Amino acid sequence: MSVASGLTVDCGRGVSARVAPLLRSPEGVRTLPDPAATVTGGGSSVDAIWPDGLRLQLVAESQASGCRLSVHAHATRRLVVDAVGIRLDTNAATRILVDGYHSWDWAGLRDVTAPGRGWWGALLGTPGATPTLSISLAETPTLGALSLEWEGTGHLDALSTGEPRQLRDRTASSEPLRQVLGRGASLRGDAIRLAAVDPRGSAGVGLPALQPGDQQPRHRRAGWMSWNCLGGDVCGADVLDAVQTLVPDGGVALLDDGWMPWWGDWRERDDFDTSIAELAAAVRDSGRVLGLWLAPFLVDPRSEAATLHAGLVLRDATGEAIVDRRPASPQLVLDASREAARAHLADLGARFAAAGVGVLKLDFLYAAALPAIRQRGWSGVRALREGMRSLVDAYRAQAPRGAAVWACGGPAPPLVGLVDACRSGGDAVINVPNAGAEPPPPPWFVHGEATIRAQTRNFAARAWLWGSTVPPDVDAVTLGAVGYTAPLDDALVERWLELAARSGGPMLDSDEPTASTILPERMDALRKAQAAALGARPRPARPVDPLGGRPAPMDDAVFLAWPAELPASWDR
Repeated sequence: MSVASGLTVDCGRGVSARVAPLLRSPEGVRTLPDPAATVTGGGSSVDAIWPDGLRLQLVAESQASGCRLSVHAHATRRLVVDAVGIRLDTNAATRILVDGYHSWDWAGLRDVTAPGRGWWGALLGTPGATPTLSISLAETPTLGALSLEWEGTGHLDALSTGEPRQLRDRTASSEPLRQVLGRGASLRGDAIRLAAVDPRGSAGVGLPALQPGDQQPRHRRAGWMSWNCLGGDVCGADVLDAVQTLVPDGGVALLDDGWMPWWGDWRERDDFDTSIAELAAAVRDSGRVLGLWLAPFLVDPRSEAATLHAGLVLRDATGEAIVDRRPASPQLVLDASREAARAHLADLGARFAAAGVGVLKLDFLYAAALPAIRQRGWSGVRALREGMRSLVDAYRAQAPRGAAVWACGGPAPPLVGLVDACRSGGDAVINVPNAGAEPPPPPWFVHGEATIRAQTRNFAARAWLWGSTVPPDVDAVTLGAVGYTAPLDDALVERWLELAARSGGPMLDSDEPTASTILPERMDALRKAQAAALGARPRPARPVDPLGGRPAPMDDAVFLAWPAELPASWDR
C-alpha cells in the first residue's frame, strides 16, 4: 500500500495495522490519504505537508511487543489545534471494547461498524478470533484525554483532546484542546501504543504500562466500609463495632464520607465521637487497619477551606470559579497546577499518615481535570496526576507499612503507578432509585439487580482494559437490608459475592456494623470470600473472550442499562 495513505506497522504476534496522522482544527480535519498533501517517508515514519504549510509527522517505534506511535504537528502560520493523533484502519473488525472517561462511566462492548465513541484505550477485533488489537497510551497522558471516535466507515480516530465537562450523572463529550501554534511552533500528541493482545498477560491492555519507580499494586485487602449502610451518620463507635463483626484479622475498616463537617475541612465534625488518630490506634490494637475517605480536590463553598484556599480554586477564562455540580451539593475545585495547592495536598497525605491511617480512599478525582484555565502549559490530566502524586507520595512516605491508596471517580491512565485499585463502576448501593422511580423515604439507599449487572458489565470490560495495572474495585457487597429495602434474594447475593471475589481490588462488605441483618449462611459465605481475597494477588478474573457477547447501542446513555447477555466464561 502506498505511503500516501499512511504506514503499515507491526503490532506483534503476526498482527499489523494501517495508520495515518490526523489533526483536527476549526478549519477541518487533516489526515491521509489527501491529494492536496505532499507525502514522503515510509518504513518507520511518514511526513505530510499541505500547501498552507501544515506538516504532520507520524513516527513508529517498534517495541518488545507492539508499536509506539507519535504524531508531531508543525505550523508555518498561526494554527489552532483541537485534537491530534492517529487514524486507524478498522475494516477487519466488528467489535470494540471501550473504556469510559472516568471510573464511574459506562465501559463495555460496542459495534465498530456503527458510529460510536469511547475513551483512553480499547480492544478491537472480531468475537472468537485471536489475537485482538489493543489501543492504549504509551505513557501517562500530559496533553489531554485520549478520545476514541469512529463513524462505522472502516476507520477509528484516537486523538489527544481536551478534558470533558462533567454533567449531573455522566460525562460530556470532549472539549477541544484549543492549543494555539504560532509560526514555527510544534505540538506532539501523547504517544499511542498498538499491540496484539497476549491473553496470558495480566497487565491492563488499555492503560500505559507501569514504569520503574511506579507503585506496584499491593495485594488485595478485605474488610468493611461505612457508606452503603450508614451514609453521613457514621461515627467512630460504628467502625469499632464493625471491627468486631465484619472485618477479618488483618483487614480494613474504612470510614467513608460523613466524618468531616464539610468537604475541604478534613477534620472530625463536632459531634464525631473520637479523633482519627485515636480511632486508628484502636483499630490497630484490634489487629486491623483504619481506612479513611477523602475527596481531596473538592471544597464545599460553606467550608472554612473555601475562604482559606480562595486563591487556589480552579477558574474559567472569565475568572469565575469552576463549580462541580455532580456531588449532592455544588463544590469548588482545587487547582493542582498551582504549587501551593500541591503543597496543601501533600500536607493532607502526611497528616493522615502520621495519624496512623493505613488506607486512603480518594474520591471524585475527575474534578481535578475539569476544563479550566490553569498555569501555563498545564492540562487537566497533568494537574490530576501531579496533585495525586503530591498527596500519595507524602502519604506513603510516613504511612504504616503496607499502606494502600484506593481511587474512585477518576480516569485510570493518569493514576497508573500511583494507586493500588480504582472503582470500576458506580456505587453498588446508590441513593438514586432505579428506573426513574420516586425516591424512597430517607436514607434513600437502594440496591438490586440493575446495579449489580451494571457493576458486572463495567468490571468485565475493565478486567481487560485495566487488568492488574490498576486493579478494578467493584465496590462493597451488602448482604442484609439497605435502608427501607429488603435484603436481596439468594441468587443475587451469590452473584454479587462471586463478582467481588473476581475483582482484583478490595473485598469489602457494607452492612450494618452489628451484622444483625445478615443471615448466618450469608455471613459464612462472606467470611470465606474475605479470607480468600485477603492477601491474594491483585489480578482480576476476566471474560475469556473480551469481545464476546452482544454490543450495547451507542444511543443508550443511561449508566444502569446493560446488554442482554453478560460474559458466561471467565478465566481463573
